[in-house]
Amino acid sequence: MRTFQLSTGISTLHALTLDASERIIGAGTVDNSGLDLVVIRLTPLGALDTTFSGDGVATADEGHQDEGLCVVAGHDGKIVVAGTSTGSLDNLVVRRFNLSGTLDNTFHSLSDFSSPDLTPRTLIRLSNGKRLVGGKAVFSDGTSQGVVVGLSASAAQDPFFGDGGYAFFKSGLPSVQEALVGMDLLADGTVVAATWSQDAKGASGLGVVHVDKSGLKVLRAHRTDLPGKEQPTAARLDAQGFLRVVGTRVPDGQSEAVPFVTRFHPH
Repeated sequence: MRTFQLSTGISTLHALTLDASERIIGAGTVDNSGLDLVVIRLTPLGALDTTFSGDGVATADEGHQDEGLCVVAGHDGKIVVAGTSTGSLDNLVVRRFNLSGTLDNTFHSLSDFSSPDLTPRTLIRLSNGKRLVGGKAVFSDGTSQGVVVGLSASAAQDPFFGDGGYAFFKSGLPSVQEALVGMDLLADGTVVAATWSQDAKGASGLGVVHVDKSGLKVLRAHRTDLPGKEQPTAARLDAQGFLRVVGTRVPDGQSEAVPFVTRFHPH
């Protein structure tokens, strides 16, 4: 375990990744008289990397209550963070930091929907430089669905993906509340998404949804219930092509959550 003191306010990290040099990248939120998005970079040994923003810590203030929820590092060392900027709504925000820790102001996205609220959970860089952000969309009537947002190479909404850059979907019945918790790509560009859903009686389930690479069509969807109550947190395709979903689960008849891993064949 590694603990460290940041030079900024009280911070919480929500996502971690490694860059091409095996440096540890974290994204989250910091309280600087209001919540700002924060990124930290550590050396491979776990020390704050002082070549990044002078002290290993960089922040971005979107003017509301900001949180970094998922992060990827490019081969060029630049760091892309997706999160929320919460005022009256949870707006999706995407920012990029240069290798030195300065903000790249040529790459910036901030959704301006009146509805739905968007909360990202996962972020993928495509080979053409575009990106996909997956998460949960909550609409004004209280219903929620999984969502994948397509972004251009400059982080603008991609008009060639889905409906104006957005693909909304569910894996099960229309009445369930649903959120995307992880996603990956098949070789042909198909998006494979893992979802968590809950019905009106509180019963939860895991889902798998295939969305074509254009974001216009759900190719297949499946929902299953595991024994107990599960809370998945991430999903990735493994080397054998299975979609592995990890999280915690409270078994039937018990009160404490335990880790779980399950897998779905993506085809």
